[in-house]
Amino acid sequence: MISLKDLRYKKLLLVNPPAPGSMGCASLKPGLGYIAESLEKAGIGCDVQDMDLGYTNRHLRHKIDRFMPDLIGITMVTYRYREAYRVINYIKQLHNNIPIVAGGPHICTIGKQVLAECSSIDYAVSGEGEDTVVELCQGKEPSRIKGLIYSDGKRIIANNKRPPISNLDRLPFPRYERFELGKYVGRSIPIVSSRGCPYQCSFCTVSNSMGRRIRTRSPQNVVDEMAYWYGKGRRRFGFVDDNLTFYPERVFAICDEIERRNLNGLNLRCTNGIRADRATKKFLSRMKEVGFSAIGIGVESGSQSVLKKINKNEELSKIEETIQEACALGYDTILHFVVGAPGETMNDVRKSFELARRYPVRAVYFNSLIPYPRTPLYDSVREEGGFLFDPKQYLNSGTPLSGIPVFETSELPKTERIRALKDAETVERKVRTLYFKRRYKRLGPLSFPLARVLASLDRAREARPVRLFLRFMKPI
Repeated sequence: MISLKDLRYKKLLLVNPPAPGSMGCASLKPGLGYIAESLEKAGIGCDVQDMDLGYTNRHLRHKIDRFMPDLIGITMVTYRYREAYRVINYIKQLHNNIPIVAGGPHICTIGKQVLAECSSIDYAVSGEGEDTVVELCQGKEPSRIKGLIYSDGKRIIANNKRPPISNLDRLPFPRYERFELGKYVGRSIPIVSSRGCPYQCSFCTVSNSMGRRIRTRSPQNVVDEMAYWYGKGRRRFGFVDDNLTFYPERVFAICDEIERRNLNGLNLRCTNGIRADRATKKFLSRMKEVGFSAIGIGVESGSQSVLKKINKNEELSKIEETIQEACALGYDTILHFVVGAPGETMNDVRKSFELARRYPVRAVYFNSLIPYPRTPLYDSVREEGGFLFDPKQYLNSGTPLSGIPVFETSELPKTERIRALKDAETVERKVRTLYFKRRYKRLGPLSFPLARVLASLDRAREARPVRLFLRFMKPI
């Protein structure tokens, strides 16, 4: 380990800019957690300011004044990236002498353009940041740090990409010692057991940041993390992988390891969405035995032709088979759909609605398809001239979250898209209402009005009053 006196940067403050509409209902950020843990392991001082917890610029200023960092790191996603720029510029106005390093999916998407758009950024990290940030703090020459983007005063330089980390077990898992654990919504600890995605769905950006080669943590390492939190009284874990089930035998091994260590009473969820073609009845049954209670399935569409158009590379019959098996096993099953793919017609959208209502699932989510830069979808819409808004506008407004389409096609023009998204909201509400009606059927005639109220409050299950109320309601 490099001695403290030889470090270029001895104290780094990690900042998560506020997400519009979060209203302080934040969840833990495992990405920042991994960076913080890697810095601590290297002997570099670290603190965290998660502005999603309701903190303002004033709070951030006080944090900087108290911690006195000599480097500030900020994470960025592409949606509302100008909000991150705003925070970065604010920091620079206060402390022009403190360099700022930015990382996250947005850097992976636009690369060195980020320094051209926001001159307050001194360094940017493309790809996985654990090793890059540590090397920067340790004083390695910037030109020799793979994955680093910086300016030499005359031009912006993007170094060679850093290869994806093959051995994920060598990274210390997040312990969130610098996070305000008591302020996050719920008590679930996020688990990232793998990185990367080999699939090529036309709208997805995951491979831009994590690469196409899937890399996994060993079952022992994953359960080490769970056991650590189990010893602290935690029982709820959410797997946030993009490909938890890619290697089914690994999940079986994780289940065996959980049993071997007697981690009883777990509530395990993987609502981020799994591939249906990687799940069998035996597989789902085994997961249920060790505590998995909720599972998300990336359906995307109820039309096989649309699945082909978005390059999903999955058979609709297998998707429906997995949905049916998950419901039969008693999972809280959540289905994820997208609306508006190029080539999709209103008839295709109706097929998605029909599939969403066909099974006794927990919830369905219909997302207006958003073209993000560096995706085949984005290139397709740009070539066809179908944008209804300039990308910089819809990526920095509330549009993607408000059900307003941002592009149109000849098969599904703007007016029909608006109607489709409005109808999708109705389907979402009805599916949730039916779920609660089944859950509280013992109340007889009262079950339906109660179900309607709960469904209207339950869209994301993030409101504390809803969770507290449900805690005292025993389902049938």
